[in-house]
Amino acid sequence: MSETDEILDYLNVKSVDGLFSDIPDRLKVSLDLGKPMDEFSTIRAIEDTGRKNKAGNMNFLGNGIYDRFVPPLVDEIIGRNEFLTSYTPYQPEISQGILHSLFEYQSIISDLTEMDIT
Repeated sequence: MSETDEILDYLNVKSVDGLFSDIPDRLKVSLDLGKPMDEFSTIRAIEDTGRKNKAGNMNFLGNGIYDRFVPPLVDEIIGRNEFLTSYTPYQPEISQGILHSLFEYQSIISDLTEMDIT
């Protein structure tokens, strides 16, 4: 018995559609959502729709500040505590992973900036 079947049995409902049987047909709307999109394509589609407004999404910043896509996962990773502190954990087996990720981060930044790791 699947998890869905267990829930339906617990609620005494025969199918998932039975959960929505109280909603009148006149209120039910069929959504034509189109094909699934990845995160980048979804953001691009929303921005394209937003550009149809007269105000638009104009960027008057210069000096190297240009539109670019930074996945939200980047904020999630750089916001992790192990990157926000200069201290490493006391247990050596835990600190190995953190030290390795810090080394990889330093190496990438060193390559990008063409500077030595200090």
